[in-house]
Amino acid sequence: MPIGGGSAVEWGHIFPDKDFFMRFDWWTDKGAQRCFYVTPKWGRMIDIYLDDKGRIDTAVTDPDVIARLKQCAGEPDPFRP
Repeated sequence: MPIGGGSAVEWGHIFPDKDFFMRFDWWTDKGAQRCFYVTPKWGRMIDIYLDDKGRIDTAVTDPDVIARLKQCAGEPDPFRP
C-alpha cells in the first residue's frame, strides 16, 4: 500500500434493506487487527480515516460517519490503541 493511505471499493446491493451493513477488517503494521461495522447511507460515499497507529481518526472522519460505525463483537476497539 502506498505511504499515506489507500482505499477500498466494494460493489453491493443497489437497494439494501434496513438491516444492511458492511464489515471492514484491517491490520496495522505491528499486526494489531481492527474491525468495524458501518451502516451506509444510500447513494453516499463514506470516508473513514485512520491515524498513524491504525485507529479510526475521529479528528478527521466526519461525525455523521462515526455515528454509523459499530465495533465488531469480540474484536479490539477500532477507536483505541
